[in-house]
Amino acid sequence: MNQVNPLHIAKMGILNRLVQSLIREQLVPYRIVGDELFIDLQQKASIRVEIKQMFFLSRFENGRIELLQGGASETIEEASKLIGLLQTHGLFPVTEEADHFKAELQNSEENYAIGLSSFYRRQSEWSPEKNTLLWLEELAVEDDSFSPLAFLEQLAVHGHTLHPCTKTKRGMSKAEVRAYSPECGGRADIVYAAVHRSLTASSLLHGEKVKELLFRQNSRLESVFTNELQQRSLNPDDYECIPLHPWQAEHTVMDLYQNEYESGLILLLKGLREPALALASLRTLLPEGKGRNNPFHLKTAINVQATSAVRTVSPASAIHGPMFSKLFKELSSQKGFPKNLILLEEAAGIHFKDPESELREKNLAAMIRLNPELEISISSGEIAVPGTAFISDSPTGKGSFLLEAAALYKETMGIPTLEQAAKNWIGDYARVLFEALLPMMTRFGISLEAHLQNSIPVLKRGVPVRLMVRDFGGIKILNQRLQKSGKQFVFLKETHVEAENETALHDTAAHAIIQNHLGELIVQLVKELRINEAFLWETVYEEMEKVWSSLRDDPDMETDRKAMAGDELSLKSLVGMRLQYTIDNIYSKVPNPFAIVNKGGSMHAELQN
Repeated sequence: MNQVNPLHIAKMGILNRLVQSLIREQLVPYRIVGDELFIDLQQKASIRVEIKQMFFLSRFENGRIELLQGGASETIEEASKLIGLLQTHGLFPVTEEADHFKAELQNSEENYAIGLSSFYRRQSEWSPEKNTLLWLEELAVEDDSFSPLAFLEQLAVHGHTLHPCTKTKRGMSKAEVRAYSPECGGRADIVYAAVHRSLTASSLLHGEKVKELLFRQNSRLESVFTNELQQRSLNPDDYECIPLHPWQAEHTVMDLYQNEYESGLILLLKGLREPALALASLRTLLPEGKGRNNPFHLKTAINVQATSAVRTVSPASAIHGPMFSKLFKELSSQKGFPKNLILLEEAAGIHFKDPESELREKNLAAMIRLNPELEISISSGEIAVPGTAFISDSPTGKGSFLLEAAALYKETMGIPTLEQAAKNWIGDYARVLFEALLPMMTRFGISLEAHLQNSIPVLKRGVPVRLMVRDFGGIKILNQRLQKSGKQFVFLKETHVEAENETALHDTAAHAIIQNHLGELIVQLVKELRINEAFLWETVYEEMEKVWSSLRDDPDMETDRKAMAGDELSLKSLVGMRLQYTIDNIYSKVPNPFAIVNKGGSMHAELQN
């Protein structure tokens, strides 16, 4: 395995993400001369960035970064040094939030290095001799509890390819990062809290009590729950059950809920700690006992900042999640609902109830979500693949997992070359994606946040066949359009999910589907196979046009088509949002690859504009 110094790789990876964010979000002035990018400083100094390769969506692969000053050059190899230089020359804010951001960058570097070291070690232990998809299928046939999905979730060693805080986990020690991070093979022993029902608010798709679902998943939990409450002369019927991440149980519960704990309104059950696998989002867990046969995944609250957000569970998400699932279930029987789309049910949400403290409400909360692997047939060759796995390193150590998917597709479809197979694969994949997602936006006014982490495509021997989407906290619903179906969603809590207009639908779709999904896959294929990028975007555009054609009877189709094929697309300004410390979406505009290929242009003019 190519085990270069993990800390050096991590530092350069975070630095490169930072440079690209600053340029793409237009946070600093710059100019391009040939294959070099310059950020001019004061006193005739400048930062020179070598451009190794340009891509659509204002992305580029950079090489060496140097400070040029007084005829001398100095290599820059750390994100904090670059930020310091920009601050000294008045090109970056000198604020408390900027200081926090620098600390987060350093934390991201350190955790990225930890993840790389662990991943390389695990990679050397796997050494599959065949295509990973076939290898995982074999393992699943041999062991009925083995979860290919969980295995693939734990490949996410590189994280978000655009966010410089991709591996930030502020609040966790290095030992905790090693123990709980998916890229380290993380495991977490779920802690269950018994909470007096008067202090909980919940929402369920079916049934009346959250604990009934948890007891169904783990039959031993019911006896432990009942016995421990009765031993304290408490009535089990008066209590609900909330699953906790062990980090949260150790670091947060006693601080925020000490009075309730001491008075017996909250109990942490001692007789059961349920081993679970950490999935790509860190806080979402798959209990190991039944593995892929578990009915649910558990999304827990964890008071740790990962990337730019603290990963608690908001009351709005807990209450609305099952309500969204009910709506989707009702819509699924209507004409025009995508047949290849599975919206993973959020069976229940629960949170601590304290109207005067959102902090307390969101730190003792959880979601219970349908296990995606119950929706596939491994015996027929289907594998549920978390989208993040595609851009991760393969267990074989030979390129990305995406390349392996294309290679298996090549064999299944009998295509002579890997390059042609990759082109055909991205076309088939885009068709599945667009057939699933565009009708939801156009016909029903629902823009799903289907980026790589939320998307679980199903591959059958490498061939994309359908799409599963999870996590509805970042979707957008425009009631004005939803009403065409005879439905209207009533929001019970303040939330960013309610769309004010069609632009909100388009922005969500552009960032999640085009930039943070197809854009990632295309860049990966271009880097590894040296395919002409415009060639791949043309293929994807053709598939999108076919879907628009199938929607031509809908009055909103042309509006959506023009927005998605216009000259520019809106992409989230991830660093800009962090510096303003806001969860409100801030967008920057980038040239639209669909518009460029339609006009016969290239990506090389993008950054010049």
